[in-house]
Amino acid sequence: MEKLRYICARESYIDKEGTEKVKFNRLGTIFVAKNGKEYAKLYAIPNELLSVFPYEKKEDRQPRSDTMNHSSDKFPPDDVETVDLSKPDEM
Repeated sequence: MEKLRYICARESYIDKEGTEKVKFNRLGTIFVAKNGKEYAKLYAIPNELLSVFPYEKKEDRQPRSDTMNHSSDKFPPDDVETVDLSKPDEM
């Protein structure tokens, strides 16, 4: 079963009669593929398919075994070197 949903940006405007109205600009779609996984397709990024994951509270998360697993939600993680772009001498 394939389910399709739109990703939209809400925009308020005033029509010719002075009435405030709302329109939704489509930015992309979210769909469930035959394999049961959710994907997003953004019109501004034509050659990419984005994976969509359900939100999980920190205490409900399962430990990950990949290399991107960090011990905290701190961003950026302590083991990533950052550069202050306002100081060209650091680059």
